[in-house]
Amino acid sequence: MGSARTYSPRKKNIRDSADRCYYCGHLFKRSGEFCRTFDHVIPVAKGGRSTKDNLVVACRRCNNLKSDLTLYETVGRINDRLRFATDKKEIEELKVLRQCFLNAAKLRKSNKKGGRK
Repeated sequence: MGSARTYSPRKKNIRDSADRCYYCGHLFKRSGEFCRTFDHVIPVAKGGRSTKDNLVVACRRCNNLKSDLTLYETVGRINDRLRFATDKKEIEELKVLRQCFLNAAKLRKSNKKGGRK
């Protein structure tokens, strides 16, 4: 007897308009690591708010990786993992993720400078 999940109109609009992860670009699936979640780009723990400009739709993998970190802190976490990674596939995946988070950080920074949010 679980209750149905309800979304605010803002979250519903964001959820319905996005079919790819904001960070890595993967298409969403119904379950698993590429299912749709909401993420605060600036974490609530660091003063971020639940506003249209701060909420993005991300896959579970990227949201879990980012956790309560900023975009640049997430890049640092990925760099730490790269130092100890030995599996070639894992190394390549981490390099791609690092570039995705760097691109997202640069995009947000350029939008902020240009007056767009």
